[in-house]
Amino acid sequence: MMKIKETLIFFVLIILMVNNINLNADECLLAIVNDEVITSKDLTDFINFMRLTWSREGGEQEIDEQLKAMESELLNKLIEDRIILQEAKRQKINIDKNILAGKINEIKKRYPTDKDFQMALISQGLNMADIEKRITEQLLIYNALEKNVRNKIVVHPEEVNLFFQKHTDEFIEPEKREIFVFVFDNILDAENIRQEFKKGLIEKILNDVSLNKKDLGVVERGQLRKEFDEFAFTLKENESSDVLKVDDKYYIFFIKKIHPSRRKSFSEVKHRIYEILFEKKMQEKLEGWLNELRKKSYIQIRKD
Repeated sequence: MMKIKETLIFFVLIILMVNNINLNADECLLAIVNDEVITSKDLTDFINFMRLTWSREGGEQEIDEQLKAMESELLNKLIEDRIILQEAKRQKINIDKNILAGKINEIKKRYPTDKDFQMALISQGLNMADIEKRITEQLLIYNALEKNVRNKIVVHPEEVNLFFQKHTDEFIEPEKREIFVFVFDNILDAENIRQEFKKGLIEKILNDVSLNKKDLGVVERGQLRKEFDEFAFTLKENESSDVLKVDDKYYIFFIKKIHPSRRKSFSEVKHRIYEILFEKKMQEKLEGWLNELRKKSYIQIRKD
């Protein structure tokens, strides 16, 4: 079998070198996967597709830097995708055209108008056929993984229960506090409210709409600005703080309620444990399946 594959690859290379089929002057061969090739254009198109789908999630320079750093990973992803797509074709796996249309619309909705979307395509050197092809491949890969990996995973209730017994310390809910903060422009106003707190006029202060106060909700240690965090988490329940000056503002914190740290019950975490175990088995099953596909495939990556 390997001799046949090597012979096939030899002829693929000969055809590419002699006839320059599908390769432009500025295009080079990056990898061979069985009887298919991956070129620099394939990688560029993939990067441009990623840039298009990420374009509303960050700055252009930041995205370019991330994609540049990921270039070798993206080539490996292309190779992995090609192996899975070849297997999907062998297994005659199909996709739902309605889902394809929905995915394309999801990308379009990231842009204010259809014209903006078309301009974004042009700027990345792509067209609708490229987008449809890439999303079709993604859906085929997803369906292949569903059939060959995800649908074969079972997590038994006994496994969930045992995991909980062995990892109870991982399901401790930290202390939380319901915090109000009052903000003042000058020390005099802040001290006046501080004195009212000392007199026990808590409800009056909390209901005073003229005060600049913020209900921070339920907060865990580490979620506030460092100096605020250290200040607020030294207080007791139903206690107000001294005046704290930060920059040009004055602050008073009030702790309405403290929710003590507690160990979560099995019923609260069993679904999360199931997800943890399923994900672990998914990764193991996926790696095993991909290794089997790699063993059956001829893969050659250009070194330079």
